[in-house]
Amino acid sequence: MVFCVIDDEREICDLFRLIFESRGHRCVIAHNGADGLAAVRANRPAAVFLDVQMPRMNGLEVLAAIRADQSISATPVMLMTALTQETSTPPQDWAKSTGADAFLPKPFELDDLLAQVEKLTGLEY
Repeated sequence: MVFCVIDDEREICDLFRLIFESRGHRCVIAHNGADGLAAVRANRPAAVFLDVQMPRMNGLEVLAAIRADQSISATPVMLMTALTQETSTPPQDWAKSTGADAFLPKPFELDDLLAQVEKLTGLEY
């Protein structure tokens, strides 16, 4: 299975790569939104793990482009961000309203990450 991680924080990308590759999956990494969108289109991953704040297209722009492209629009996407909402809307509800399938606040605990990966992909970790 192929997974795509789009995040400008290299440590986070390395963590995802370790998790997926240690389980025999391929992990495609991009450190900005434009390269990430190209990687999603080229690799048709089983799921995308997408940071919100990034250079050359933010995560919400990437997500909108994924949802607008019929060939990849059904790809599960998990948004990740350290941004906090100044509203009463829970972050998970906010993420769903953007078209995301899951949400993970940063910083996160490994157990929370694995639970979200399992929820998004159906793979047990």
